[in-house]
Amino acid sequence: MPLVPVALLGCGDADSPPPAAAQKVYDRLNLPAVAGGSVPSVPPPAPAASAAATAPVVLDNRVQCAEARVAGGLMPPGCPPTEPVLKGRVPATSSSSWVPASDQFH
Repeated sequence: MPLVPVALLGCGDADSPPPAAAQKVYDRLNLPAVAGGSVPSVPPPAPAASAAATAPVVLDNRVQCAEARVAGGLMPPGCPPTEPVLKGRVPATSSSSWVPASDQFH
């Protein structure tokens, strides 16, 4: 079957568009809002009988300090000092079978 460009087929439709709805349908859509609203209103909550003092919230940057430690970046201001991590690099003993990677594949 040969390919036919869609432009040759046209974009017209043999069916006519559906008729518009009756005007009374649109009138119902544009009714003014009901005095109480369609959703029943909820009364506001009663104030607490005893106003207990809430604990103050302490904001710190522990998370940002931990992220900077893991990423190895600069520490944000206010982070506690950390001890430097000493990596224990010990050379392989003479009895080990470790060989540098460049010598393994000859």
